[in-house]
Amino acid sequence: MTRLFSLDLDGSRALTGRVSIPNPLQTSGTSRPVPLLVCIHGGSYDSEYFDIDSKHSIFELGKSLRIPVVAIDRPGYGGSTAYTDLKNEDIEERGTTFSNEQGKYLDSTVFPALWKEFGPSSEHGCISAFHRGHGGYHRGGNSHMHESPDSNQRSSENNNGNRESLHTDEQQTYMWFNPSVKDTLMLNFPPKANRELLIDPKVPSYTEALNKPVPLGELHDIRTTWQNYWVSYAEQITVPFLYGVGDHDGF
Repeated sequence: MTRLFSLDLDGSRALTGRVSIPNPLQTSGTSRPVPLLVCIHGGSYDSEYFDIDSKHSIFELGKSLRIPVVAIDRPGYGGSTAYTDLKNEDIEERGTTFSNEQGKYLDSTVFPALWKEFGPSSEHGCISAFHRGHGGYHRGGNSHMHESPDSNQRSSENNNGNRESLHTDEQQTYMWFNPSVKDTLMLNFPPKANRELLIDPKVPSYTEALNKPVPLGELHDIRTTWQNYWVSYAEQITVPFLYGVGDHDGF
């Protein structure tokens, strides 16, 4: 059964999300290694992205495969405490970036907390991290810096869409994607494609409900500086990494 969770982290910070830990598959003889799958959403979503309904949920797949699945709300989304607290100019003065700082926070604080809380609940063999869109930037920048507690960490990333129409909120700390144009930008269909053969027609009906505000620092980094430094991060990654991008994707 999928349930919501909230963890207390160091520094009076919180981490929220949803989790499903199915009963491990019982086999005779040798045991089967099982990963702890940690899902990291992209910009303008939260953990609900991976659990839309019973037909569109990675948790349902996890139950079928008897794989424990955790989907977090990245810092600044859902009930998870925002990180970093620094302004863009302060981050740049320190010679770092928003994505780098958040990636280090995920590695040093979030992943160990998830492992401690949910790792013993199943006979896992490793942490396997699945990133969607912007969620991959924060982890990819630090994949070369950290290993999971049992030194078996896997990473995969699915990217789509980085050019959305935006508007800021009153506090100028978050930005919203315009839901009226979001599907056009997020779902990049090939010319003359029958979109009903590519996605469930019901999926676009969730666009507005799934739309969440994006931390301003995240958008500033992705739209202005990421392209200048991602290669230096990527060439240092030492864990297995699977990247997927569609032929007609915005990237």
